[in-house]
Amino acid sequence: MSWRRNTLLAAVAPEEWDEVADRSGFEIIKAGECLQQSGEEIEQVYFPLSGVLTVGAETVEGEIVHVALLGKEGGLGVLEACGSRQAHAQGQVLVSGHVVRLPAETYRNLYAASANFRGAIHEYTETMLAEARLSIACNALHSVEMRLAKTLLLLTDLTGTPVAPVTQELLSQMLGVQRTTVSAVMSSLQKRGLIERRRGAVNILDPQGVQSAACSCRATLAFTAREIQTSPAQICGA
Repeated sequence: MSWRRNTLLAAVAPEEWDEVADRSGFEIIKAGECLQQSGEEIEQVYFPLSGVLTVGAETVEGEIVHVALLGKEGGLGVLEACGSRQAHAQGQVLVSGHVVRLPAETYRNLYAASANFRGAIHEYTETMLAEARLSIACNALHSVEMRLAKTLLLLTDLTGTPVAPVTQELLSQMLGVQRTTVSAVMSSLQKRGLIERRRGAVNILDPQGVQSAACSCRATLAFTAREIQTSPAQICGA
């Protein structure tokens, strides 16, 4: 499986990749596996080629809420490895797949050497920041049904299948509502013939119907390609 399947790594020129290829690793990741713990030093940076990761924010009481989904469009630890070098979120595998693993020092060296790679990281970071801001507004303004439908569609976008591999428990954490609320909303969607609940997954029967039920936030920042003029200035030391 080619390293260029990851959108960020695809910005790296082949000759630049050759410089770090012997220090990279292609690994299979399994659902439920934890790749990064909050508070730990960033020692590895992960670039999914397939599968889906969840990013979890942890409270001081140790409670974890899944706040973002990450697929082959991005990377885990790309920002922290350049700054504090400490993880500020948990990274867990939701859907099994493959990743390219780079030691943090190797990642910083590649970042410093490749202007195109820096630009891709800047654009991705800006997109994630904009999505985080939009998520705050979405949580405040849109109904649970709208947000749940949006989340199911985003999952199918990332997996490339009509099946969203997510449990009611995980959905309740992602939406910040009780599990009973999630169950009620999903029952409503199922009765309307839009979805079918399975064990550990949700099958999208009517994508257009689910799209109509979702809020417009998915279309606003659904990892679409955007032309952003980024500065080649180095923000990350080797």
